[in-house]
Amino acid sequence: MDENVTSPLVVSPAARRVAAAAVTVIAERGLDELSVRSVGARLGMSGGAVQHHFPSRAKLLSAAMASVIASMTERLTPIIEATRPPTGRATLDTLLREALPLDDVRRAEGSVWMALSTAAAVHPELREQHSLYLDTFVDGLAALLSAINPSLGGTGHARARALAATVDGLTLQGIAGSLTPEAMTTTLSRAIADALTPR
Repeated sequence: MDENVTSPLVVSPAARRVAAAAVTVIAERGLDELSVRSVGARLGMSGGAVQHHFPSRAKLLSAAMASVIASMTERLTPIIEATRPPTGRATLDTLLREALPLDDVRRAEGSVWMALSTAAAVHPELREQHSLYLDTFVDGLAALLSAINPSLGGTGHARARALAATVDGLTLQGIAGSLTPEAMTTTLSRAIADALTPR
């Protein structure tokens, strides 16, 4: 994924630090606590210094979304690039397990992703970022599914969309404590098997 497409606002090291601090505030205190002031306090800088990079809360939200997308992309891309062409079931399993909140780092990342995804319903800029990332993720999954099982034909994209929705649902339930890591991975394995079975 092209980070310059998904992260148009985060263009300098200083801006990236501010965006990362916004992600930390959301992860630790919730979306309602995100503000220029709370991010500045996290970094030990003034609100004006934060606004130099992101002049409004909406821009700060967008920067946080860009930061989370960049983080997820950084983790997931090497899994695909480790196998060229990425045609194995093991690659698919590893990729989607990595997207689940199975440790503290991914749980924090997942909680921020879910919070910002929900906020995208009322923030057009977040909605555009969310849709772009999700479409790219689904396209990659569809290509991988079709490579693993060419007999899926033209159904690969719909199956990929269903898998992405499963990952989001498992992430939400995992963060809420409704599912254990074992339950998440078991459910995911079943969903992958179903996605690869021609019907």
